[in-house]
Amino acid sequence: MTVSVGLHHEDGTPPFDVRWSDTGRVTLLLPGPDARVQHLPPHDTMDVTPP
Repeated sequence: MTVSVGLHHEDGTPPFDVRWSDTGRVTLLLPGPDARVQHLPPHDTMDVTPP
C-alpha cells in the first residue's frame, strides 16, 4: 500500500510522490491505466467514533 505525500500538478493528476508502507521509502508513481486510486480524507479529519 502507498500513501500520496506529494503532487506535481495542481489538479491532482499523476505523477504522485508516494510513501510505501512496507519500506517507508518515497518514490515517484505513475499509475497505469488499470490502476485504482482511492481517495481518503486525511487521518486527522476521519471519523474515529467506534460503531
